[in-house]
Amino acid sequence: MTIGVAFGSGSVANRFAIAELPALTVSAARLVVASLLFAALLLVRRPPLPRGHELLPVALVGLGYVALPVMAFTAALRYISSGVQGVLFALLPLATAAIAHRWVPGERLTGRRLLGLLI
Repeated sequence: MTIGVAFGSGSVANRFAIAELPALTVSAARLVVASLLFAALLLVRRPPLPRGHELLPVALVGLGYVALPVMAFTAALRYISSGVQGVLFALLPLATAAIAHRWVPGERLTGRRLLGLLI
């Protein structure tokens, strides 16, 4: 529930922000704040971090699965409502499960997993 409220309120806040600022500026600000919070968490928890040849794949995942979607969803608010965006965003886990079912070995979409997604 908390995550739903956070993501839902983020769309509404972005809608107001892009009325005054370019979508790229709003996205960049969100990503900078999130990065600073994440860096603080890393300093506190001190987990092992990727090194050497692991850095490029991690950077690509961060770009492709975090930065680009944030920018795309923020820019989309110029053309769709926050409610429509919330519905589309809520469908992402279902879309991810469908893609994993097709292309990731061992990630079959069983009845139990589908039920979990639908709940």
